[in-house]
Amino acid sequence: MNTADLDLLLLISSALFNTGTSLNLKNSPGTTLRESVAQSVTALAYEAAKKAAVASGQPLPPEVDRAWNDAVNSIMRRNIRVEAEHGELHRLMTSAGIPYVILKGCASAAYYPDPFLRTLGDVDFLVRPEDADRADKLLRENGFTYKPSSNTDERVYVRGKSVWELHTAANGTPGGEVGKRVRALMADAIEKAEPVSYVGVEFHSDPNESCRPRRFQANDLKDCSSQQSEKTTVIPNEVRNLTEGSKNERDPSPAAQDDNEDYLVPSDFHHGLILLLHTARHMTTGGIGLRHLCDWAVFAAYMGDRFPAEFEDKLKSVGLWKFACILTQLSSEYLGAPEQAWAGQPDAQDRELLEALMDDIFAGGNFGVKDKSRRDQAKFITDRKSGGAASRSMLGQAVRSANEIVRRHWPAADKLPFLYPFGWAFFGGRYAIHAAFGRRERLAVRSLSHSANRRRGLYGQLELFKDDRQ
Repeated sequence: MNTADLDLLLLISSALFNTGTSLNLKNSPGTTLRESVAQSVTALAYEAAKKAAVASGQPLPPEVDRAWNDAVNSIMRRNIRVEAEHGELHRLMTSAGIPYVILKGCASAAYYPDPFLRTLGDVDFLVRPEDADRADKLLRENGFTYKPSSNTDERVYVRGKSVWELHTAANGTPGGEVGKRVRALMADAIEKAEPVSYVGVEFHSDPNESCRPRRFQANDLKDCSSQQSEKTTVIPNEVRNLTEGSKNERDPSPAAQDDNEDYLVPSDFHHGLILLLHTARHMTTGGIGLRHLCDWAVFAAYMGDRFPAEFEDKLKSVGLWKFACILTQLSSEYLGAPEQAWAGQPDAQDRELLEALMDDIFAGGNFGVKDKSRRDQAKFITDRKSGGAASRSMLGQAVRSANEIVRRHWPAADKLPFLYPFGWAFFGGRYAIHAAFGRRERLAVRSLSHSANRRRGLYGQLELFKDDRQ
């Protein structure tokens, strides 16, 4: 990690946990800005950077301040639109009588001290498998176009700037027996969904009173927790001014026309499980950004001592307890999150693993945006059936990944295995032709295999989806 990376970590810890760390950004503010964009934590970092600049008496360079402010305003406009789309989804689904629950997005933002500083992406939601076709028809009738996906548990729909992902299982659910146990744990996620009208967490001064995400309006955010910073503004006034009066001109969709939307979010347990599945999936493919770690850090801090009773046995049954503890240690070590006794204290060897994981996060960026080769590396890393790092040889994993490509395009190969060699030749040859004419990037095989082998060794230490019940 370089100076800009360390500065960004200090900014995030200040924004999320009010660490009060003194920080002078005069050395690398522009680089820190660029890294915050790559890690999808731009608004969080800018909030803390402005406070640090005031505290140190060293204002941000004007050109950096303008660029950072412009980037944050763009994120805020997107957040307003996407949050409204969550409300549109709720209206569509409830009017059609289709049960659903939001995945990540606004559900994750609910645990942040200032929810609106969490960058939103697409609208992800879960429905029962038997309701998927009804939901598909509903979305098409409301202007969405279906985009094919390689994931059999996922359907992607696009309408203008809007991207909605319909899931029939939580993203990252593995196959095999562990996958069956994950699906069993998620079976009542829709039934136990909780309504909110805007995202936020209410903290109580009474430590014995449970802290829960709740329904609230923009000016109602209360914070009585010593572990969180005081926040009173959810949507900054300057961002409201940017959107008022012109919102519907920029985005004529129905989602742009309503405020204080309702939607359904998962229970604490289901949200925690969804975060772990999602993070494991993307870490072992393109890569995760700091946004993923921030999502976990605020959730683990919110759960506190209640976490083991609700999660330990269930996570051990699906091989995610160790991963939860490592992410929590990583959050405490680098983001200033409160230490949790249940996660354990890292020893020297553990700290080497934590450092390697943080280096990996900075190397890839959010979904691998800093290194496009990471998705190709994943073919040598990820066992799609088990969901974790592959235990077979690199060559064996490469063959299995090639078979998955053939099977995805030629489903009949699953029953007619003699088709696989023909598929290797056809799809491999097609790729080579596209690469020769510049339509696909050429693969640096030696560098690719070296990086993949390093990452595979790193992720193998996480023991993802290995049943660790004693």
